[in-house]
Amino acid sequence: MFADLDPRTAATCQQVSLGIAHMALPIGPSMYPLPPLPRRLAKVPEERIAEGPDYDSDFSESDDGKQTPLLATTEDAHTVKCVLSPEDAMPVLFICCFMSLAQGTAMCSFFGAIGYFSSTLHFPALILYTNIAQSLLTPFVLDLQRRYDGNFDVRFGHKTTFLVRIAGLSAVQTVLLLLVPYSSSWFSFLLISSISAAITVMVFAQVCMVISCIEGAQAVNFARTACHAGGVVVVALGMYFRISTQSEPRQVWNFFACAAALQALAVVAWYQVHRHNTSLCAAYAIIATQQSYSAEENKKRAAEAAEAGTAQSQDSGYTWASMFGHRKGTGAALIGSFSLSWFAWSITQPVMNMFGDEDLTQSLVSATYVADTAGRLLSHLLHGCASGMASKVPAAILHGLTLVALFFMVLLMADTQMRFVDRQTVIASLFSLCFAVTFNLNELSVRTMKVAKSRVEVAHCQNYAFFVTTGISKFAALAFQFACGTA
Repeated sequence: MFADLDPRTAATCQQVSLGIAHMALPIGPSMYPLPPLPRRLAKVPEERIAEGPDYDSDFSESDDGKQTPLLATTEDAHTVKCVLSPEDAMPVLFICCFMSLAQGTAMCSFFGAIGYFSSTLHFPALILYTNIAQSLLTPFVLDLQRRYDGNFDVRFGHKTTFLVRIAGLSAVQTVLLLLVPYSSSWFSFLLISSISAAITVMVFAQVCMVISCIEGAQAVNFARTACHAGGVVVVALGMYFRISTQSEPRQVWNFFACAAALQALAVVAWYQVHRHNTSLCAAYAIIATQQSYSAEENKKRAAEAAEAGTAQSQDSGYTWASMFGHRKGTGAALIGSFSLSWFAWSITQPVMNMFGDEDLTQSLVSATYVADTAGRLLSHLLHGCASGMASKVPAAILHGLTLVALFFMVLLMADTQMRFVDRQTVIASLFSLCFAVTFNLNELSVRTMKVAKSRVEVAHCQNYAFFVTTGISKFAALAFQFACGTA
């Protein structure tokens, strides 16, 4: 669309976000402009359109004292920032977090009743194979999205494709949740679990792209926290319906019906915002802008490589350079630490059945769901109340927390064989490990966003790294249980 973002182009993109200019997007086989966006007049000094790399805010003050978003881009900083106006940010934040919560509840609901199904289906290692089933398709789904979603966006328009991927797939998720209580064998349970997880990943990846258009490095973390808060919803539902190895089928059906109802409500809410509110349209315009910019940069690099006589990958997806620019080394280190930290927890979760019986496994799952959400909320609280102090914490400390998590992972895995701690200590240790890992993940995610050149691409890459690591860790857990004779 444009070879590079000069101040004039930057101002145009900013006006799209503000609603005082329109960008033609394909919303079907033909091209026509977006529906009229609210006119929010704002005056932004031209000298502040482009800011240096040390400028720490995505907003500037207008003459009337209101904050207006900036699209900042500099060749030296290699940074592209395109954010929604404050009026558009709140509706997008709410609907993205609500959809994330519903998807997280759907994915966690399988583990919320894992003790019941393990006992009913006479399969003690069901938690292990459910973890594997849920992670089996996710790397392939995300890779296909990364490679080909852009082509569908260009052909059918972002407004149509995002609605289908988010609301359409979530409707399918609702049906799957209603089918779970009727699983009569471990195969049907794992099959539904695998398809459901793939849908969650596809929907959540799109939601992260939308919410990344909001100002601030914490935006994607809000969606991630909301998704993992689904575990707390599952714990609450499990306590209300008294889900355990002794539960009646009617109780289990009510449990999954409530999860399905929440999912259906999220579908309706997304469709209503999509149809009657222009905020999502503004987010789609920003995503189209950043994707077009990245595509042009890829073409530019390919042309330069051709002139130099070197090979250039024809992959239509993102690259380290398009995500981080000249900071790709720092970005790669942060994403690597992010992946290792998650590996420490993700390999421990599937071996919970090795610490005791089905009821203990259920208790461990419930405790770690609470720890997961608590660790993320602490990170948000830290950035909300002491953002200056949080931003000054050296990245080395975060990498150190990753090493600590790996150390405790080894100790807990050893305890499954040596039994050197009691039941309560196991619960406390798993709670602490999960709490520390999820807190560290949020902090690493924030740091990664701060050095990102394109937040939309980095948001998708983080999800890709997260779920690829999940898949690797689950198969590692399977190998461990086979070696111990419990698989």
